[in-house]
Amino acid sequence: VHPDQWDQDKGKVTRSNPLHEQMNAIIRAKVIELERMALEGKQIPTKKAGQEAKKVPIVKFIDKYISEVGSGQHDIKPSTVKNYQALKLRLNQFAEHRGKEICFEDVDQAFYGDFFGFLNETFDLQKEGGFSKHIKNLKKFMSLALKQGIHRNNAHLEPEFKVHKYRGQKVYLTEAEMKAIEALDLSTMPWLEAERDRFLICYNFLLRYQDGQDHVNRNNFMESGDKTFFRYNANKTGIDAIIPVRAKVIEILEKYDYKMPKTSNQEANRKIKMIASMAGINTPSQENKQYGPKCSFVTTHTARRSAATNLALQGVPLDFIAKLGGWNKIDTLKSYLLASGLDIAMLAAEYEFFK
Repeated sequence: VHPDQWDQDKGKVTRSNPLHEQMNAIIRAKVIELERMALEGKQIPTKKAGQEAKKVPIVKFIDKYISEVGSGQHDIKPSTVKNYQALKLRLNQFAEHRGKEICFEDVDQAFYGDFFGFLNETFDLQKEGGFSKHIKNLKKFMSLALKQGIHRNNAHLEPEFKVHKYRGQKVYLTEAEMKAIEALDLSTMPWLEAERDRFLICYNFLLRYQDGQDHVNRNNFMESGDKTFFRYNANKTGIDAIIPVRAKVIEILEKYDYKMPKTSNQEANRKIKMIASMAGINTPSQENKQYGPKCSFVTTHTARRSAATNLALQGVPLDFIAKLGGWNKIDTLKSYLLASGLDIAMLAAEYEFFK
């Protein structure tokens, strides 16, 4: 605790420290323990001169936490655990690069800069994206370990040790561009045809990639009257979503007997970029401060983003879209609505007010 955040008279951490409640709770517990030992006539343990607490590698702490998740001690979604495992992998790679294990005491502003430089140079991670996800999770484990008394390092609470939120504009595909992808004749390239069909299914059902892998099967389709509906529980949010199914989508599903071929997200991303290029989606675009043809920015997640945006442009209420796509927060959904000012203006031009 910094001296400015300590009340000497009360023996407490002041409110200016974000973790004052947790720290004061630990202090109170220690005081009670020492008072009990004194009343019972027990010897109070003291720290020997020159003795230092053993440093704990961060990856070992993460491993322990993940094992606790597996035993049911923490209610954490599988997708979040994957993010923790990804952080552990990157920390191990960075430790190998540095030539030593990364412990909680090693985390400071210099570490922040070096870690970003390593990830950016080695894996092309940007601050507004992959790197910030790792920093967000690292800050969580730093706070958990601080609360447990494993270290006393507050560097992760400094304003400069921040998570960079993406404020740019990612691409989405218009309805015309989606129709161009749908119209491609890929019958001679079944490996691309299957990926195109998976992309169309995710678009029509507003699915995240992993939900498309896990939930598209016969068991999740139901009939009501003359309509068919797709029902699933979103992996990320745990929200149930029900979506009407177009006749064209049923044709695609029946082609594969409702069993889409499995693939990795990385492989799917490579293929969908190729498919978008073949469909002529090559207008100059920008994403993450990079410029290139639009097809180069298309990924599996573009399907979900495009569906949400196109529904909003058609005037579908945001709460409807949120329920269809399994979003638990309207603000999160708003980040998906990526129509440009020109798109909105062209739609507005059809209203009576502007005629």
